[in-house]
Amino acid sequence: PLARAVFAFHNRKRDRVKLLLYDRAGFWLLLN
Repeated sequence: PLARAVFAFHNRKRDRVKLLLYDRAGFWLLLN
C-alpha cells in the first residue's frame, strides 16, 4: 500500500483498542 491507512480493532468488552497504522516508514501497532 502506498497510501496511509489506519485499522482499529477492539475487544468484546470494548475497553481495549488496537490500532494498526501504515505509513511510508512501515507498520505501527498501538495498544491501549
